[in-house]
Amino acid sequence: AAMGRGYPVWVGGTSAAVRVVAAHSDGWNRWGGDPGRFAAHAAEVRSLAAGQCTLSWGGLVVLGEDERAARRKQERLDPPPDAIIGGPERVAERWREFVAAGAEWIIAGPLDSADLDNPAIIGERIAPLIE
Repeated sequence: AAMGRGYPVWVGGTSAAVRVVAAHSDGWNRWGGDPGRFAAHAAEVRSLAAGQCTLSWGGLVVLGEDERAARRKQERLDPPPDAIIGGPERVAERWREFVAAGAEWIIAGPLDSADLDNPAIIGERIAPLIE
């Protein structure tokens, strides 16, 4: 087992084999996908878990101060189809779906990570809408 080593061991991935290993680890991260698939995989990891396994979901996001700003960024960045795109309310709504599906942590990957407005939007505008 990967648990109990004095440091947390996390596993990331979506395959069935990864989910089995994750169940014997301290945490599991699923990258991308929709809340329904996350919920199914999370339930599987929990049912196999040998102890407390923290669940997280991560994905790409295009953030804006509002919907219009997010759409302008979307045109410039050309995100993949499963990226979450929107202003604080839309992104928070989508992240709440993953929390309801079992995610204890959200790992955001802003496509324009050099934009210094992203941390403020997440911390000051989105996080309070999820808590």
